[in-house]
Amino acid sequence: MLTSRYDAFVSYGHGEERGVARRLQSGVERFGKPWYRTRALRLFLDTNSLSADPKLWATIERALGDSEWFVLVTSPKAVGSRWVDREIRWWLEHRSAGRLLIVLAEGHLEWDQARNDFDPTISTALPPALMGAFEEEPHWVTVPSPEGGDPGVSDRGLDEAVVDIAMPLRGLSKEDLVGVAERERKRTLRWVRGVIAGLSLLLIAAVAGGLIALHQRGVAVDEAERALSRQIASTSEAVAETNLDTAMLLAAQAFRTDANPQTRAALFNAATSSSSLVRFLDAGGEVEALTGSGDGDSVVAGLEDGRVLLWRDGSGVPTELGRFGRGVGSVAISDDGSIIAAADGAKALLWRDGEDPVQLPVPTGSHSDMVGLSPSGETVVYQAYPPGYEASDSITVAAVDDLSARTVHWDAGFGSLFGSIVVPSDSRLLFVGGGSWEWKRFSDWSGESGTVGLGAHEFATAISADGRFFTKTNGNPLIQVWRTTGSASAEDPDATAEAPLPQQTALALSPDGGKVAVAGPGEIYVAEVAGDDGLAAAEAAAALDPSSRPVTLTGQTPGLVEFADATHLLTVSGQEVGVWDLEQLDRLAVAETVPLERGCEACGPPTLSISPDGKRLAVTDGAGWFGSVQSLAGDAERELLPPSETDFLYGNPVWDGASESVAFPVWATAGGADPPLPALSPSGDVHAWTAGQGSGYELTEATAPDGETAIVVDRAGGVYWQDIATGAEREFSPGPAIQSYQDEEADSAALSPSLGLLAMADDGVVRVERLTDRKLLGSIDVGGFPAVAFAGNRLLVQEEGGSVQVWNETGTELQRMLPGSGGSALMAANRDGTLLARSGEDGTVGLADLGTGVRLGAFQTPGRSSFFRSGLAFSPDGDTLFVLSETPSYDGEIVRRDLSDTALVDSVCDASGRDLTVAEWNTFVGADPPADLSCR
Repeated sequence: MLTSRYDAFVSYGHGEERGVARRLQSGVERFGKPWYRTRALRLFLDTNSLSADPKLWATIERALGDSEWFVLVTSPKAVGSRWVDREIRWWLEHRSAGRLLIVLAEGHLEWDQARNDFDPTISTALPPALMGAFEEEPHWVTVPSPEGGDPGVSDRGLDEAVVDIAMPLRGLSKEDLVGVAERERKRTLRWVRGVIAGLSLLLIAAVAGGLIALHQRGVAVDEAERALSRQIASTSEAVAETNLDTAMLLAAQAFRTDANPQTRAALFNAATSSSSLVRFLDAGGEVEALTGSGDGDSVVAGLEDGRVLLWRDGSGVPTELGRFGRGVGSVAISDDGSIIAAADGAKALLWRDGEDPVQLPVPTGSHSDMVGLSPSGETVVYQAYPPGYEASDSITVAAVDDLSARTVHWDAGFGSLFGSIVVPSDSRLLFVGGGSWEWKRFSDWSGESGTVGLGAHEFATAISADGRFFTKTNGNPLIQVWRTTGSASAEDPDATAEAPLPQQTALALSPDGGKVAVAGPGEIYVAEVAGDDGLAAAEAAAALDPSSRPVTLTGQTPGLVEFADATHLLTVSGQEVGVWDLEQLDRLAVAETVPLERGCEACGPPTLSISPDGKRLAVTDGAGWFGSVQSLAGDAERELLPPSETDFLYGNPVWDGASESVAFPVWATAGGADPPLPALSPSGDVHAWTAGQGSGYELTEATAPDGETAIVVDRAGGVYWQDIATGAEREFSPGPAIQSYQDEEADSAALSPSLGLLAMADDGVVRVERLTDRKLLGSIDVGGFPAVAFAGNRLLVQEEGGSVQVWNETGTELQRMLPGSGGSALMAANRDGTLLARSGEDGTVGLADLGTGVRLGAFQTPGRSSFFRSGLAFSPDGDTLFVLSETPSYDGEIVRRDLSDTALVDSVCDASGRDLTVAEWNTFVGADPPADLSCR
């Protein structure tokens, strides 16, 4: 029989009534509880600020559904809370007003007998959702405010409220409830007296009682920490899409509080959410201007307090280049990051690597407002104008290495029309302002101009770093792009992009105009710009190449978006700078391109086998036509096997126990026999030999416990023990099970040499046999076409629909079920059987905790599509997951991810770029903060 997780849900407006709600929760939970229990009832009290993050509604909705009663702590502030109103409406829609209790913490409620409803003109603490909710006048409990500064008055009122609320929750009358409380109090006193008497009589009993008490206290502390950790983990997952930096810090704190599958899942979620995010940078002040170097290695920010900060080489700690007297409104940087310029409207400074800053010279009496640098860093361009005489502004073009070699151009009225300077080369520049632009050649200070005009609702414009493209937005999902060379027409854009955001806050174009980035609340949408062929052509290209599909970046609501280069994006939200890499799989992934032939459409995924010492990798493609062996140490050591063409097929590679050599079993094609063996290089550590009788195909293979023998299982159920170096057959076992495979080949098989077990699936039935004598130990009727795998001392059976049954090793005891995604998937488990990785139909790889069934997370594959297949394997120590994928470029890509606890915590701490604050803890958690809120 299912029971609710909470006896009541407490709703309040997060105002002054917060204290009443907390004390009410504590009082009701503990009133009349037995001495040996922590609480008599369990009430849900949300301590988060929903106004800070509406994504928490999913958590609130689950708690509402898990509650028996609804307790409203109301006040005038609660009336204005849309979240209180939303919670009440949910309850009235899904539950009953008969199970809604009202506690009046402040204000007034008045029932109008004539209308048989609350009087809205007098009731100052009446949320709108309660109008018309009751068929007759409800009873409500009033908590008096302190009188004359005496808190005892309100305390007594709160005690009475506790009893009034606890009565219906426990189904007792007031007399019975008070009687229960009194009996429990007396029982507790008797227990205490008995303990005291026992301690007085016998010292040993005292010690034993003390140990028991310590144990019980330890258990209680552990349970409290576990509950708190799960609350923090749940909050982390709820806020990840809008406050990713906070979510990462909360996940680390949850895991530090108690390491369990739920907190580990939150850690995985934080480490992989918005996979394109590289890291957040904490500027320590409001950022007003931002730019990045073309090589993607440097970020410069101008702050409201006048500081200019530089981050380099992925470091989260900035260097303060200098400080202006007021807010910095313009910054620029060369492509290699060695030259930086900035202006605050009074002066402009130039920094060169290893040198002190120099002030850019301006005409007498003028001050600087805008700066620009050429990509090479050889030319600096800046605007200057006299105070109060903007019509007489000047534009100076100077050589960075010799500022005296400069030319000053006076352009009446120019500065009032244009708002930014783009310097795409050392020969010309572009002025941009509103919907207008003008090119200027340095040689003769001439060039073409254009305008598309801005409508009344246009609020953002952007220009590509090469100056060739201009865009604007009025919030319409269709973003129009114009060339700044040649004629331009507002009604006839040169290209378009689509950004289906309900609200837009910022806009940017990539340096070559090929991508548009549009920011909205909690997300940034990045899409390819379509040329003359329009959006339809872009969509067709994205269907063939997943890497060109639009990307949605979540975790921040930026007010400023800038491209550093074609794949790196910079964003600003307050004092937080976000660095994004559009080509990054996720923050855990380390990728390397490897040679890999793409298999036929009907072929399986590639296979990868890692040496026992974890230093080398052996690969076969899904068709068995191609094989290779390479180092995992990051060097170029690699050996490609001769392609099979049509003469033979490579089986899955098998390593010897010492990691010194690897063997590729070879099978004849088309059911033949005696396949020709490939001619291998003379290295001597890669072998190829005929598998079994050379006919049929293999189902699985593994290294025997002696480290020198390969165990090969064919589709007829035959098991061959063969020398890894020579292929010489040492033993063959047809076994009793072979009779069932004479007319029909088996579907899949798995070996566990350490346990001495073989699992084989055929015609919907999985048989578990002992390898030594092929004795049948267990049989599982699954139906369809199941797949099998051993995971430590567990047997995994994947149903045709994708669900995974987790059995003990002999298949005689079902431990749990893991849901599937509607189709078969490739499985891989680590050696100790704690983690399971599965490929998904959407091109992702999901990860689950086998001990509890908790889904930990999911990762993107390089192809980002199920059309491009991936092979999976764990490192021998079980901490690193390797994914080998086909890609659109017809190369393979091997991606490794360190999934150890240390690596996961390091990942979120590095990416968040700071530590959790006490204010954030109080907002999102509410409990007393720990002494140490540092991330690591």
